[in-house]
Amino acid sequence: MDVDFPAAHSQDTTWFAVDQDGHVGIFFTCEDGHLPEKAARTDAHELLKELWSLRQKSGAAATSDPEHHYELDREDLASRLGLFYYRHRGEVPVGSDQILIGRYLRLVVPSNPLHIDQLPPDLRSGCQTVRLQKAAFASNEHLQSLDDYPCTMWNPDGAIAYLSVDGTTVRPMPGHEDRYADFCTALRKEAPEFAAKVRFEEPPKKTKRKRRK
Repeated sequence: MDVDFPAAHSQDTTWFAVDQDGHVGIFFTCEDGHLPEKAARTDAHELLKELWSLRQKSGAAATSDPEHHYELDREDLASRLGLFYYRHRGEVPVGSDQILIGRYLRLVVPSNPLHIDQLPPDLRSGCQTVRLQKAAFASNEHLQSLDDYPCTMWNPDGAIAYLSVDGTTVRPMPGHEDRYADFCTALRKEAPEFAAKVRFEEPPKKTKRKRRK
């Protein structure tokens, strides 16, 4: 049984987002994943509890539904609530303390997707703290929140680079540009087959300030 939905970011966290079509998605970071800083302030456990209660009150519950949402695994719960479900997938470890931060993989496409407008105001505000304006959950098998939002994770010092949503572009994490070149060298050495398939994006060049005369 897979029932742990922690509210604050530790080594695994659940968070919510809304896509460009207004559909609601639920995301699970696993141990090495990341989440938008905005999402870290939302109590995902409480949101799931309220969504489940709303389902029961609306009469949408089936006779096979358990009394409590935590009796279901993540995939089954997401499907019954009409949520798209994504889980972070680690891509390639580099050395013992660094990792290329991966993308989120879609595991559940609900038959009757929940739209944000179907929710009461209090639930609506919690589920749409993060809006992925470029994403369409029904079409996108992979998502990468780092392309659009500042994110937090349990091991920020080891997160030197990440894989963009296209699956082929490696980008430096903001704040780690000075370590990016060494990371890319290590990645080519540790995972040559993977490195041959991706494109390493150059970090932005620092502009030199002109001295005043």
